[in-house]
Amino acid sequence: METKHLSAKEAMELAVQKREKELSLDVIMESIRERALNGFDYWMTFGVVTEKEEKFLRDNGYRISRFGNGCVQVYWKPKQA
Repeated sequence: METKHLSAKEAMELAVQKREKELSLDVIMESIRERALNGFDYWMTFGVVTEKEEKFLRDNGYRISRFGNGCVQVYWKPKQA
């Protein structure tokens, strides 16, 4: 068995769920909720957050990072219990 060394881009494309179509705000919020319940403070996906959805997320305290390869990261501050 041969070991393959991946570039950072290849590794990210394999590690992050890739979507071809835009997701609804309900689907995005459900994905964020699942990640938060599992102890994460970010959610990454490829190019599905529209400007309208991004504005809603920013207005509600989420931060957005967009990367050149179409990847979008949404992150937040965890709530203290």
